[in-house]
Amino acid sequence: MKFGIQCKIFPELSIEENLRKIKEAGYDGVEWSWGVLGGPSGIIKKDEEKKIKEIAKMVKRYSKEFCLIPVSITPGILPNFAEEPDILKVHFEAIAESGARFLRMFGPVYVGILKPKNKFEEYYNGKKDFHTLADDFRKHLYVFNKFAEEYKIKVLFETHDGYMPASFSGFYLFLKDYSPENLGILLDPENMVREGIENWRMGIEMIFPYIGYIHFKNMGWFYEKEWKKERKSPPQHMKNWYIKRMSLEEGIVDWEQIIYFLKKYGFNGFLVDEDYSKEKPEHRFKNIEYLKKLIEKNIDPWEKWFNW
Repeated sequence: MKFGIQCKIFPELSIEENLRKIKEAGYDGVEWSWGVLGGPSGIIKKDEEKKIKEIAKMVKRYSKEFCLIPVSITPGILPNFAEEPDILKVHFEAIAESGARFLRMFGPVYVGILKPKNKFEEYYNGKKDFHTLADDFRKHLYVFNKFAEEYKIKVLFETHDGYMPASFSGFYLFLKDYSPENLGILLDPENMVREGIENWRMGIEMIFPYIGYIHFKNMGWFYEKEWKKERKSPPQHMKNWYIKRMSLEEGIVDWEQIIYFLKKYGFNGFLVDEDYSKEKPEHRFKNIEYLKKLIEKNIDPWEKWFNW
């Protein structure tokens, strides 16, 4: 397996300095977004098409210069951008130019977007029921599949609370009729602990061919009778329960188990660091050491997890 991280984890440093530190820390790739390089995100106007293509070339140049694979591009689009194929075309062309294999995005927003900035966000107001959003999503997937096939880019929908679907089985129902070469998921187990968790083994077996890459981080649930500002709550707001970022070892997600089953079914792609529990960005670099130990570990799963 290979390791990746976001392209600018040190906000005060230049892109070049970030990439130099990332490479020195032992990462193999970078998760990019148009916005971090000063480009247009989401809606692209005619006069911005040239800009986004220049940024794509910049990603390609940086990747070659620092020998870091461009894992994915986050273009800031929503599923209903499928209704504006001219906008999608610009994004797909630019991602193909960048050399990235994956387009990272999210499914339909179920909880509603606060202060929507455009017609795409306005649609996701949190008031539409599952069946309405699901019918739209099926139509939109058809369009994304066509673009993915044409540009040889796999579109990944992140498993994330507040969006639908948020679980293995939920995504399986939508993706099973499409080729995993074109559409898939960005598996984020920590997000799933907040909403959408299922048995790790069963879920990985269910949707394995559709997994593009993995986000790693961790969290815990904490009970408090009164709201505290530093605590975050998931969209469905569990009564008196709040989340707190935690280390990979301490949180609820069993990374030992997830790594084991990824290995078992032959995953050799990217594990991408999205760990915001650390006080300083450089503290995240130690995560690789922990994950490498899990990858090298020999485990009897029946004795450890399934012998009840």
